[in-house]
Amino acid sequence: MYGVTPRVSIGVPVYNGESYLAEALDSLLAQTFSDFEIVVSDNASSDGTEELCRRYAAADGRMRYLRQGRNVGAARNYNVVFEESRGELFKWAAHDDVIAPTFLERTVEVMERETDVVACYPKTRYVDAAGALLRDTTEQLSVADSSVQRRVERLVDLSIAGDDVFMSIFGLFRSSALRRTQLIRAQCASDQLLLFELVLLGRLVEVPELLFLRRMHDGVSMVKNATPHAQQAWFDPDQKRRVVMPMWELWAVHREVLRASDLSSSDKRRCRWHLFRRFVRKWPALGGEIKKAAFQLFGRR
Repeated sequence: MYGVTPRVSIGVPVYNGESYLAEALDSLLAQTFSDFEIVVSDNASSDGTEELCRRYAAADGRMRYLRQGRNVGAARNYNVVFEESRGELFKWAAHDDVIAPTFLERTVEVMERETDVVACYPKTRYVDAAGALLRDTTEQLSVADSSVQRRVERLVDLSIAGDDVFMSIFGLFRSSALRRTQLIRAQCASDQLLLFELVLLGRLVEVPELLFLRRMHDGVSMVKNATPHAQQAWFDPDQKRRVVMPMWELWAVHREVLRASDLSSSDKRRCRWHLFRRFVRKWPALGGEIKKAAFQLFGRR
């Protein structure tokens, strides 16, 4: 199977994921669309992840198992599975989430039919550690206008309304579009930056079916790593910074991405305004980061 180039690649970055990993892998292997490979990158797990992965890889030739010699951080581990992939289409899959059997079938259909779509994703069902329903997404989350400027406005509006649109990071992407981005950067909320890069390149389309189960539990990265410094260390354990200002950095890199794009000057101005609308609503958090940074740098006076 390894010698045959698959249509779809699924990348599974994992660290100490034995509690939920088998269920996640089972859901991937049970897809009705079968022309895929699974690339697992184990970020030097210390639990039973390695043994479990090797057992699955031995049983199904569509799965490849890679093990990092040390913890390289979440950002690098997410990027490794893409760099090692071979498919025309690519999907990230978290070790603790589950997808419905028709996830690939439905999203591949859209990508084949609409060539300007760079990402396709279904609605999300949030479940708890035991798999019990928490809630379903109900709002329509496509960012599908032909105008880049209107796509930016739509993405900003959805991000102001809530975080549901960012679950599209676990959708299906065109590998060619991902290669034109910086992928997952070693900073907080880098998935949001990636979606912003992608929306400048093409349309993002939602399949109106509940095909993605997002598991919410105490071990979820943004829950387990609750502080900005902890989140930064999760993305990149080698990056040691005394001051971390994630919201300011997120805003700054959004502006950098926009500045480097090939949009017209007038479209860039309109997009900057939409970004300002989004981040000015975060002023309490932005102001709090300034105060905290000042305290970290200068201490009490």
